[in-house]
Amino acid sequence: MVSERSGGIAVDAERRVFVSDKQDIWATEASDEGEIWRRGFGSLVSSTPILTCNAVVVQTSANTYALDKTDGTTLWKASPGNQFAEPLADGHRLFIASGAPAALDIRDGSSIWAQELDGIEPWGCCLGDETLVIAGETDDGGALVGVDAATGEHQWRTDIQRPVKASPTYDNGTAYVPDEGNQLIALAVETGTVEWQTEPYGELSGNRRATTPTVTTDTIVVPSGNGGRTVGVDRVSGETLWELDSGPTLAPPLAAENEVIVGTMNEGIFRIGTDGAVDDRLTDTRVGSQMALTDAGLFYKTAGLEAELVHLKR
Repeated sequence: MVSERSGGIAVDAERRVFVSDKQDIWATEASDEGEIWRRGFGSLVSSTPILTCNAVVVQTSANTYALDKTDGTTLWKASPGNQFAEPLADGHRLFIASGAPAALDIRDGSSIWAQELDGIEPWGCCLGDETLVIAGETDDGGALVGVDAATGEHQWRTDIQRPVKASPTYDNGTAYVPDEGNQLIALAVETGTVEWQTEPYGELSGNRRATTPTVTTDTIVVPSGNGGRTVGVDRVSGETLWELDSGPTLAPPLAAENEVIVGTMNEGIFRIGTDGAVDDRLTDTRVGSQMALTDAGLFYKTAGLEAELVHLKR
């Protein structure tokens, strides 16, 4: 099954690379394959490390850790609840979309708030205009909930037909939500009102495993998940602008200057222009994690069973 629960890679300003791998996280230099340090946790590490406040934050299935970037020692540990989706940081708070979504103080891991959600299993979140949008599944389909980022106070709830098992993407007042079918939903963050919804893939046989979309200047790039096509839609209207036969994708595309980078499981890496045209393609690689694009190059894990760090110079 295509899933974002495979961890990813983060790269800091000193070109240190941090990789989550099964029950471990390890660090290396961008120019050197040797490890600087490695930490094991005895529980699954399925999310991408977060670099904030001179620490690397790691979410396991049991706890949240902030580690010293230089040697991997623990700065603080918190237990906000079991969590598998990608956590989210804004520089001074860490948001955890667990069974009871929570906000932690990034400095010491102390609790700022926790919020019980009635009948919703959260799978991810996005933050915009001081509203945290939490997405998940219910017994009847899916739901999106807006809570005040500062207090956790409930603001609105919008129920939808299908579950959401990928984090939404926020931009300029709107959350873009991929469901587990073939729809992309644009939601006003302030009110939870659906602005538009579209079916960028047309008809699909069975359900589609969604992956987080990426916002560019004029386009929402909706990766294929376990479908076969990555699609660009107009961010205002939801109209389909272009399609790419990409094969399955595990990770959100990366927006770069005047292009989008799409990493796929078995069709390599595509560099796509703003008009959807393929500017370049690398076929002899398989992308199996979220990617990190820096001035040192493009970093990702391959789509094999074992974590293999790949560094592509730009």
